[in-house]
Amino acid sequence: MKQNYTIDSHTVLQRNPNQLFTMIDDEVVMLNIKHEEYLNLNSHASYIWQQLENPHSFGELTDQLCSVYNVEKTLCIKDTLDFINDLVEKDIIQIINEKTP
Repeated sequence: MKQNYTIDSHTVLQRNPNQLFTMIDDEVVMLNIKHEEYLNLNSHASYIWQQLENPHSFGELTDQLCSVYNVEKTLCIKDTLDFINDLVEKDIIQIINEKTP
């Protein structure tokens, strides 16, 4: 059963530094050892992955996505939250308490 994490605009997210991945053209391909699966992220999901190289709040991330992809804020938040919850559940993205320089 999929768990929904408590993520709001102030929640700070970052990549799991142990996650194996590579870029192929403009898309991310990764191997999730914990769940024994390959993931191929489309260009939008790859953009999120690239942004989370450094910690970002969920609010900052959705603001960037709305700006770059010219998408309506409510839809962006919903779709991004679903995606982030999935990656947090798979330990691909981590929820952290604060930004680090």
